[in-house]
Parts: sequence; C-alpha cells; structure tokens
Amino acid sequence: MGGGGDGGAAAARKQEEDRQARIKQSVDAINSIFNGQAVTQGVGRATSYDPNATYYDADGNVFVAPTTTIS
Repeated sequence: MGGGGDGGAAAARKQEEDRQARIKQSVDAINSIFNGQAVTQGVGRATSYDPNATYYDADGNVFVAPTTTIS
C-alpha cells in the first residue's frame, strides 16, 4: 500500500470541529439567557426601516412604528 490518504480522518475531524462549534454557540446562547446578558432574537434582523414591510416585536406582535404629532 503506497501513497497518502488518511482514510477520511481529515474530513471527520473537520465535521467534528464544526459540530463542536455549533454546540458551543448553543451553550453560550443558553448561558447568556440565564446569566441575564442581552439576547439577540429573531432571524434576518432588519438593518433599515421599510415603512411598507411588516415587522414583529420580541413577543411576536406586529410592530407599529411610533408617530410624532407636530402641533
């Protein structure tokens, strides 16, 4: 038997590193909740306001932008 090849060990190692990173990220998120740290919620957070879009608050209610009345 000649030549290289690690029998897939490098690929398996990479998959395990990725898995461990996801586990750490999840544990960190859970710990931040129970340690009273700020928590980022939601998916696809808005980076700008579009008045024609529908936005939701942390409780899942439709967000209504505040209005200012000039008198």
